[in-house]
Amino acid sequence: MKKITFFSRCELVHLYGRITPHLENKFEINHLAFSKIEKKILEKEYNITNVICLQDELEKKYYNSGVNSQIIQEIDTLIINKSYGQFCLNGAIQSDRTFEFNTYEDNLHLCQSYYLFWNDYLKKYKPNYLIHEPVALFMTQIASYLISEIGGVYLTNIQVIGENDFNWIFVKGISGELYITENHKKDSITKETANNFIQNYRKQKSSILFSQYSKSHNQNRKNNFIKYLRLVGSIINLLISHIIKKKEFISYNPLNHIETFLIRYKPNTIEQIRMRIDRFFFLRYDEFEREKQFYYYPIHMEPEATVLYWANGFYKNQVKLIENIAAQLPPNVLLYVKDHPHGIGDRNYLDYKRIKSISNVKLLNPIIPGVDIVKASMGIITINGTGGFEGYLLGKNIITFGSNFYTNMYGINSLNHIKDLRFIVYKLNELNDNLSDINYLESIQLYLAQSNKGFTDYFSDYVLKTKVNENENAKIVAEGFISQLK
Repeated sequence: MKKITFFSRCELVHLYGRITPHLENKFEINHLAFSKIEKKILEKEYNITNVICLQDELEKKYYNSGVNSQIIQEIDTLIINKSYGQFCLNGAIQSDRTFEFNTYEDNLHLCQSYYLFWNDYLKKYKPNYLIHEPVALFMTQIASYLISEIGGVYLTNIQVIGENDFNWIFVKGISGELYITENHKKDSITKETANNFIQNYRKQKSSILFSQYSKSHNQNRKNNFIKYLRLVGSIINLLISHIIKKKEFISYNPLNHIETFLIRYKPNTIEQIRMRIDRFFFLRYDEFEREKQFYYYPIHMEPEATVLYWANGFYKNQVKLIENIAAQLPPNVLLYVKDHPHGIGDRNYLDYKRIKSISNVKLLNPIIPGVDIVKASMGIITINGTGGFEGYLLGKNIITFGSNFYTNMYGINSLNHIKDLRFIVYKLNELNDNLSDINYLESIQLYLAQSNKGFTDYFSDYVLKTKVNENENAKIVAEGFISQLK
């Protein structure tokens, strides 16, 4: 019987707690909780006993001894070898945004503690699969390397475009690459099914007329008045929130690095107000001129795994990346850039000012559906976002700088360095537009074979917004686990 360890942090505790009863006869399951909060939820709400709490283990056993230079060297060597030279220990520390408020010595101490914990835990329980969110912190990066030492794999389930309302796939948590199982081979999906999937996707995503965009860009006085009211309302809400909710204080303790980061990294109230005013009065979006020749770069949410570990820590500064991309494009080819819908307002106005100062870059309004931009584009240039896969299904040229679930599909141009971009964009012709191409169809077949029904994005109340029946959904998701991992 194969072994699964579920590592619960934040909302994921509810997904793992709900699906456990449907998996217990198929797998040997162990639960690891990040903190006492998740441990209590698993015990009280889901009747799961013998839960190990990572924070308790660190405090009791692994953070008491001082930093050992020999162990630190072991960690550095492991990271270099397992990342194929993309990371070393210092690179891993820089990519963990929650280490920001610690001293370097404390971060080394934490890295050593996580390393020792995971080394002992994985050797004791020997899971075939460690299931958690994408690698986005050092504590999970080191776990993904260590589980591979015992022949296991760190997996993440992510929502994707599929044949149903909600679909998810397993990816390797350290890289985001599609996890291909022997249970789900591409031959289980016919070429006709793959072809229909592509055709249906292209039909369903109809373009919105340019005139509708014009209405939103050229608003009349009445609409501007409503915008002013909303701005004033948002500022009042910020001030009230500042008065009612005093900023939580956490005394300095390196073990609280995640909680400390979540509280301190956001701008203070005055800065948030200034950012909103700057955006309202000074930021002007460019028109979406679909007849122009352009590549499209969708800005990623940050700081997240996609721009950190899944991009080898090289492209954390997306403004600089946009500058570099624009500099590699042929004459009369523009770069259209659009903010992530969930990231609106999180970026400093000066970032947008720098983007707009690049002569062949156009900053588009976030309200424009990305798929409409993709359809009119020459191709997508992305670190590893889902916009790249949308473009792939629409037959566009795709260029990526990071790894993702479509990295290894036929026709994807995966670059190791920004300097390689110029050669690619000068040479590219239309790819993936001929559905008779056997390699393209086989890539879609393999992708669909790994796709499962159900909703697994238990982050930021997404599950509440979808209004899925969580109990029924748990059964459906569990079926995917069984069919792929058993």
